[in-house]
Amino acid sequence: MKYRTFGRRLPRILSVPLFGDRERYGQVPDRNDPHWIEWNARQYEFYIASQRTSIGLRVNDAGYAIMKHAPIAGARVLEVGPANIRHSRHWSGMPSHYVGIDYRRELLAVTHRDLEALNLSHEEIVVDADDRKLPFADASFDLVVTFYALEHFYPLDDHLQELQRVLKPGGHLVGAVPCEGGLAWGGGRFLTSRRWLHRNTSVSMDKIICWEHPNFVDDILEGLGKRFSSKRVHLWPLGLPLPDVNLIASFVFQKT
Repeated sequence: MKYRTFGRRLPRILSVPLFGDRERYGQVPDRNDPHWIEWNARQYEFYIASQRTSIGLRVNDAGYAIMKHAPIAGARVLEVGPANIRHSRHWSGMPSHYVGIDYRRELLAVTHRDLEALNLSHEEIVVDADDRKLPFADASFDLVVTFYALEHFYPLDDHLQELQRVLKPGGHLVGAVPCEGGLAWGGGRFLTSRRWLHRNTSVSMDKIICWEHPNFVDDILEGLGKRFSSKRVHLWPLGLPLPDVNLIASFVFQKT
């Protein structure tokens, strides 16, 4: 099934406030840009303020329910960009080993705390933000979990190829992404995240949206479909296959 967002078809005067100025700034961050430097310094503060409370928490949690369909019992699991492990409430069993990777040490500290509380065999690995190669052998994992991470990876297919490589044949890729590029997501961010950054920082959202979320949801689902077999895709909250009226796309794909 094709999932198409309306965002890429808007005139520039409307698309820039909702989805950033992609025409001007592109999808690759300028590491020396002062807005990018400030964003990275304030990112964890923003994460706590906007993503872990109130409506942000509810939206994130909506994607985690897909873990009900993840074959996690006895599995060797890799989670990309894990932070907290709130989705454990939806597990149908306990994994044999859990590996979390991220370039942000402060978020992996949260991962470590949560996995310790679950009494799991686990490890956390810090990777370079620009490294497209995962530090694992081929076919190392039964399950890859990725919540709210694939929208950040660019170029997307290079990273999907790595996830495919480290999965065992028959292994599953489970997770969720925001409906980036959709009108509901862009409008919601305009009223929430953009306001927070304007009040608390000098960061330009016209840049940061492009660089933090280079991938629209339709590109992500299409890319996954090219490398994996689709088992389940669900759009929340309405369930209709229309990214523009939903906020979260959750999925289960399998390596064949």
